[in-house]
Amino acid sequence: MDKQELEQDLYQYPELSMQMIRYMSDGLREITGQLRDVALLDVYAKTVKTLERLGRKFNTDFKRWEIEIPLTVQEFATVVGTSRESISRVFSKLKKEEMIDLKSRKIIILDWCKFCTLLHKEY
Repeated sequence: MDKQELEQDLYQYPELSMQMIRYMSDGLREITGQLRDVALLDVYAKTVKTLERLGRKFNTDFKRWEIEIPLTVQEFATVVGTSRESISRVFSKLKKEEMIDLKSRKIIILDWCKFCTLLHKEY
């Protein structure tokens, strides 16, 4: 579909226009939040917020407390925008607090309810 066809469809179907605006607004809001987090938060806070955001994305059933995020520590560090070593230190602390576990290529949030409490208690 070229630009002209899209514009014509948007004029013809206002509901489609509204859905596209909502979709783009949600994406912009998410990216703005991520950029704010990268610029303003420390490594611990960025890690917790990113785990929370990815946990919501990978978990469709919030009745389940154990959430697996299919990323290595290095991949996660890239998403957060910091070094693998910094993420490893934060993960060690979260593991000691029994918030997460690491298994092969997965980061597992052990208890979503407990994790969310940590998130809101700290930030």
